[in-house]
Amino acid sequence: MRPRELIRSVLVKVAGRAEAMARRHNWLSPQPSGEVVQSVETSKDAAEPNSNGVAESQPHGVAVADVGQAGDHGFSDFNELLHELRSIELARMPKTAGTVLSAGASGTLYFEWIARCYGPISRHIGLELYLPEPEVLPPEVTWVKASVGNMTGVDNGSVSLVFSGQNFEHLFGDDAVGFLLECHRVLAIGGALVIDSPNRDIASAATWTQPEHTIEFTPAEATDLLTLAGFDVTSLRGVWLCVDPVTGERLDLWQTGDEVPPIREIVSRSVLARDKPDASFVWWLEAVRSDRTPDLAALRARHAEIFEIAWKERQQRLSHQVGERRELDGKKLVKVSKGVAGWVMFGPYMPLVPGAYRVNFELRMLNSSTARATDLDLTAAEVDVADVAGSAIVNRRVTVAELPCEEWISIPLSFDITELTWGAQFRVFSTGVSELEIVFETNLTSDAEGIAPSFV
Repeated sequence: MRPRELIRSVLVKVAGRAEAMARRHNWLSPQPSGEVVQSVETSKDAAEPNSNGVAESQPHGVAVADVGQAGDHGFSDFNELLHELRSIELARMPKTAGTVLSAGASGTLYFEWIARCYGPISRHIGLELYLPEPEVLPPEVTWVKASVGNMTGVDNGSVSLVFSGQNFEHLFGDDAVGFLLECHRVLAIGGALVIDSPNRDIASAATWTQPEHTIEFTPAEATDLLTLAGFDVTSLRGVWLCVDPVTGERLDLWQTGDEVPPIREIVSRSVLARDKPDASFVWWLEAVRSDRTPDLAALRARHAEIFEIAWKERQQRLSHQVGERRELDGKKLVKVSKGVAGWVMFGPYMPLVPGAYRVNFELRMLNSSTARATDLDLTAAEVDVADVAGSAIVNRRVTVAELPCEEWISIPLSFDITELTWGAQFRVFSTGVSELEIVFETNLTSDAEGIAPSFV
């Protein structure tokens, strides 16, 4: 048996038995978090930050670096491991002889994955609004082109199990509430709703981001929403532990550089995550549809409350390539020395819907960079708003003359988004001409409609 197959076999067998042993032996190795700060002297083009692509669960910026060769266990990166752990959870979902509905279905490979891990399904509805129907589908699959917030074409009480895999965090506006209400409508009483999604608390602490995520939810928030929507939560589990249970220190999502985690760490973090959803990267929730009528007013109010908090946090998942961080009077700052060029701020790689926006950048030149008269027209920094590929939507040059020493200057950028844009960034580039300090926070305002719930 190959090492990777061996790990999967071990995890499946010990998921319910080995937790106490793993805790007694303290197999987790603490990895205190630290800033990944580089001092590079380079041109703007050479220093372009990379979003590392838009694949689901792909970390960005400094959250998780690309890794080298696979370790003895066969996992070459975090995405591979996460997929394997989710496949194991999929196999544990409640079994049913009735209809299964997938909320969001990415194509033929998705249905093959479900069948391989979960087992045979008599009838499988794939609900998908944005992707085209595959040319070839398994015989048990019915493709329904509809939003998860409005499951047109699915009859009341006709479904035994709804699976929403890594989909809840993608929903805009009222769709999150709409999705839960529609699940309550299409599921028979006693039917199962299964959702898995990244834990916002862990993603935020790791500065992890995915360009198509609107907001993530904590396990407690998800429980609140499902309860108000008329469901009873029967199981809430964690996938991939990110907090050491003994020391309480945060663990990196994955090793950096060419290192990969050893088998012992992978097994222990996978097994111990099970009853620690609050300390895990992904929560996996299972619930049953009760005969309670959803409390629509309370559900909307709770979702609006969560969105208000999470959308502000979503904007602050920022990274930097050069400079040193510090805090002053409650503000997060990054200072970059004279002679060092590079990105002082980039990220958070977030979606923006059509509308008018305004973002303010705050920066100042420090005393050590007192400018000569001949330097005043030089570019000290460039600020911009860019898409996930790094293409500027709007940009502005900031000259030395605009930056009085030790005085904070606000540089506003107004811009219009005409179509849904993935992975928007708010960036500051230092040319190295002056010693600069920036406020390492995003201050975004907008009149755009559709991304926030209408009842905020």
